[in-house]
Formats: sequence, C-alpha cells, structure tokens
Amino acid sequence: MIDLAGPVAGEPDRLGLNTVMKIHEITTKPKPAMTPDQARIEGLKAQVKRSQAAVKAERARQKVKAGQQALAASGFAGSKTG
Repeated sequence: MIDLAGPVAGEPDRLGLNTVMKIHEITTKPKPAMTPDQARIEGLKAQVKRSQAAVKAERARQKVKAGQQALAASGFAGSKTG
C-alpha cells in the first residue's frame, strides 16, 4: 500500500530524508544584467570552451582513425578463420 500523505512536516520520510523545503531554499536569484563588455567576455569564454571540446574530439577521432589504419595494415582486422 502506498502512503500518499507523505511525511509530517519537519519529520524525515521512510528514507531518512527531510523533504520539506522552504521557498527561499528552492528559488534562484536572477543574475544582474551584464554590460555589453561583460557579455562579450562571457561569449568569448564560451567560445573557448567549445573550441577546446572540438579540439579534444578531433584528436580522439584522429587517434581512432590511426588505430584502425594500423590494425588494417597489420592484417589482423581482415583475417577471419572459419
């Protein structure tokens, strides 16, 4: 049977968690508006992160490709017994 009432306010539930939260604990405060210069810096920082991720992905892709070529050159990948 499922208890739909839930725990009494302030008491832990059956997992030992206190599920009652106050409004100020779950609301987020809005960030103040950025100046155009600040927005440009934030945009450039985001661009750097995207570029770094793209470089990392490209290096991984090239490493996989080199491994596949080395495997094919060794003749291991094409040899099937059967």
